Amino acid sequence: MNMGKKDSPIDVLLITAVKDELDVVRKAEPDWQEQKDSKGFSYYTRKVIENAGNEFTIAVARPIEMGVITLQT
Repeated sequence: MNMGKKDSPIDVLLITAVKDELDVVRKAEPDWQEQKDSKGFSYYTRKVIENAGNEFTIAVARPIEMGVITLQT
């Protein structure tokens, strides 16, 4: 997956439903870096190096709009 920059592939993408969830994920590790895609949408990335020495990039984002849910009683 590429979020608008040819030199920054994303290996794992986490999508949170609400801002509180995004905040929890970002607080779990201190090295998240804010990024912007080609349309100005913010998302956060961090590099992870596993035990075997392989490096991969994780991104986390949340939708800026959610659909309307209608409840009937």
